[in-house]
Amino acid sequence: MLKIILLLTTVLLSGCFSWQPDWKLPAVKSPGKDISILSEHARDLFAHADNRQMLLLAMQVQREAIMAEPENKEALALLANQNILFGAAYAKNANEREEAYLEAMQIAAQALYANPVFRKRVDRGESLWEAVDTLKKDDLDAMGFWVTALFYWYKDCQGAIAQALNFRWIGRARQVMERMTQLDPDWGHGMLHFTWGIYFLAIPEAVGGDRELSATYFEKAIATGPNWLQHRWGRGRYYHIKMGNKEECRKDLEWVLAQDISQAGGPYAWRYYIQEDARKILDNLENYF
Repeated sequence: MLKIILLLTTVLLSGCFSWQPDWKLPAVKSPGKDISILSEHARDLFAHADNRQMLLLAMQVQREAIMAEPENKEALALLANQNILFGAAYAKNANEREEAYLEAMQIAAQALYANPVFRKRVDRGESLWEAVDTLKKDDLDAMGFWVTALFYWYKDCQGAIAQALNFRWIGRARQVMERMTQLDPDWGHGMLHFTWGIYFLAIPEAVGGDRELSATYFEKAIATGPNWLQHRWGRGRYYHIKMGNKEECRKDLEWVLAQDISQAGGPYAWRYYIQEDARKILDNLENYF
């Protein structure tokens, strides 16, 4: 917590974001803890997390699982994902939101550090994005959540001036995404295509933004994960709103609400949030156009 507070203070004073992960993992495993039981409990809680308190409880148990097995990539990646959802859906204020995204980046980086070749490179002083070529398919979840947390932080926690000052971080995220594309372009049932769609939509056209390419990637995401709510929700929420496509936005978000949440793809906690967010936007659609 203190490290995060000091980091935020530095950002506010300098205007430029400086992030360096703490690569050290807990040196001693928690005695008497069974990773399989803890992980199953954490997954069960996450599978029913439709409010702030339930998600916090799932995250607490997930942290206990990580203490039992500090280099468990799956457990670390899941906690990073949970932090992103907490920041996006349930944070009470801007500080809590930013802290959640930064913690997600830190946890995802620790999951990558479990890769021994990557570890050697960063221990020699290379950055995460410089050593990204050492990462393999079993690192994809951690890579994806690191990028997602960074994008959420950039969008939700930085104003226009800060975004300009910190734009180099988007380029660093792209380096990670390019490695992910080499390993599996269809990662996450289309989540990597979705992320490329966000990337080409968010950055200015003068520095590589491409609205047509963004639309193409959203289409790829939908084709790859047709029952995942996130793809049409994201296209409606981000692409169609930015492009001023009111009726197309309505169609995508109405499709999201029409789906049976129990049959849709992806973690339940995300499905619940996405449907609630789609409902809020549709209820106030005139305010977005």
